[in-house]
Amino acid sequence: MQGLRDLRLRRLISTLGATTLFVGLLGGAGLSQDAWVRLLTDDDNEIWYVNPNSIQRNGPIRFFWVYRDASANRPILVERGRNAYGMTAYLSADCRSGAVRIRAAEFFDENSTLVTKLAPGDRGPAGNAFRGHPVAQAVARYVCDR
Repeated sequence: MQGLRDLRLRRLISTLGATTLFVGLLGGAGLSQDAWVRLLTDDDNEIWYVNPNSIQRNGPIRFFWVYRDASANRPILVERGRNAYGMTAYLSADCRSGAVRIRAAEFFDENSTLVTKLAPGDRGPAGNAFRGHPVAQAVARYVCDR
């Protein structure tokens, strides 16, 4: 199973060039497999990664990339009959208030083929990491400590 996850992560990394163009905010934040740090495995057995090289600071705000691997579990998205088992997302975290916002996201099937993407920017869904989901808490702590 670990080999399959590594293969999916490598495929994802090869796809991230398009993601970088799609969002246009990443700049030179290295996208090699070594750049991704495994942050945690959640209660649903999904593995969450953060790219520490992508963290950009703007006062108390951090902008950064995460990857969510749901390959060992149920799909995280169904669109037009297609399942998604991986997601890259460009997020922001306010280290003072705890607000974590989705700025852009891409969802991939089991072959790392793009299923759908969205770019809500400042209007993206947000939640409070300090009072909310354990994954959001872990992600916010990680990026705010950098």
